[in-house]
Amino acid sequence: MTLPYLASFLSGAGLGASLIIAIGAQNAFVLRQGLKRRHVGLVVSICAAIDVLLIGFGIGGMGALGSRAPGTGYAVPVYRTPPDLIRCTRPDGTAGRARIDETGSCVPYYTRAEIEDGALAGKGLEIGWAADPVELFFIEIQGSGELRLPDGSVMRIGYDNQNGREYVGIGRLLRDRGILPPGGANMQSIKDWIRANPEQGRALMRENLSYIFFKELLGPPLGSLGLPITPHGTVAADPNFTPLGAPVFLSAMDRPETNGFWVAQDVGGAIKGPNRFDTYWGGGPQATATAGGMSASGQALILLPKGTAARAFAQP
Repeated sequence: MTLPYLASFLSGAGLGASLIIAIGAQNAFVLRQGLKRRHVGLVVSICAAIDVLLIGFGIGGMGALGSRAPGTGYAVPVYRTPPDLIRCTRPDGTAGRARIDETGSCVPYYTRAEIEDGALAGKGLEIGWAADPVELFFIEIQGSGELRLPDGSVMRIGYDNQNGREYVGIGRLLRDRGILPPGGANMQSIKDWIRANPEQGRALMRENLSYIFFKELLGPPLGSLGLPITPHGTVAADPNFTPLGAPVFLSAMDRPETNGFWVAQDVGGAIKGPNRFDTYWGGGPQATATAGGMSASGQALILLPKGTAARAFAQP
């Protein structure tokens, strides 16, 4: 186990030991059977078995032509977190990322369409400029990527914040509307459809109200634990269901290259729910090809300390 893995595991183990995991009846049954048969390791215990939808992400290979300054061919702003994006309680009692309007009320932050239409223009928030809004959109989905600059250098950008609006998967919309077939809504096919139907594609992307703000990455790619992420070893997960740092064992996957042990080291705006993980494949063209076409189903076992499993088992 490498040092980043070890640090992540210890962090997740500490978090897991402090949590009472809420699990459903099916998972409680799996846990109960595992405990009765004493199939519990020295350090970890199987606490959940779930069907998973697996997608992939890559850092170095996911990129777009870009520039540090606006110019001919570089007109799509890449924004840093705006200072007016805060957490507050709205008049309806809900709390979350929002802004204070001119009346002093806490209101939802600008949508993707409002931001694209200029809500943040002229405020000095641009950290770079992209040539292609479609490529930048998918960097947002992945959470990080590269801007390939005119001088041949690369500016790496990563997730810094989100506008608090609902994430809507446009691949699902295309499937639900019968535009793309089931299993055919991978990254490349979605891009191809948007480019072939530019006006409809722009409207489709705007149906995803979520908007990601970036920061420049100057060191190695880091996950949400503040530790380097590892190709073929890191998954992003929803921390409401999977403690960050917990080992995840993927098995019976219909993409066999994903089988094996991974560590939950990151989160993502699209990774919501107990049955979704996002595998990290590293940088370069091969990683991009693997990540872009990754969609797999199978089983996931989340491994947690024995004490955590016992507390989960005790819950009604």
